[in-house]
Amino acid sequence: MVNTKKRGQKRELEAEKILKKQGYTVFFRSQTVKRGPFWHANDFADYFDLVAAKTRHTLHPIWKFISVKSSTQGHGKHKKQLKEWERAYWFMGLKVELWVWHKRRYDKKRKEWIEPHFKVETI
Repeated sequence: MVNTKKRGQKRELEAEKILKKQGYTVFFRSQTVKRGPFWHANDFADYFDLVAAKTRHTLHPIWKFISVKSSTQGHGKHKKQLKEWERAYWFMGLKVELWVWHKRRYDKKRKEWIEPHFKVETI
């Protein structure tokens, strides 16, 4: 049986490492806490797993609000919610992104394995 909580935390940690390599400072990272018998994720504004900013060499800092997903299916409703949030709270330097994890798979046309990676979708 797959532990989806653990898998999600692993993907968020990988995304955080990628951001740090790109020179971003992570200001918020979602936390999972136990409330009674259930686990609950504390996300920023209930949508974003990571909030990061790049302040060096720019007049205005670049803020990235990132939602990380482990599966590749069914994100239409979530994208719509992210667009609505961006319209309501837009400010200079804001970037809202959806990072979707693609697992390792075999491409029959190219006859080669495609390594696991994040696909970044800017909202």
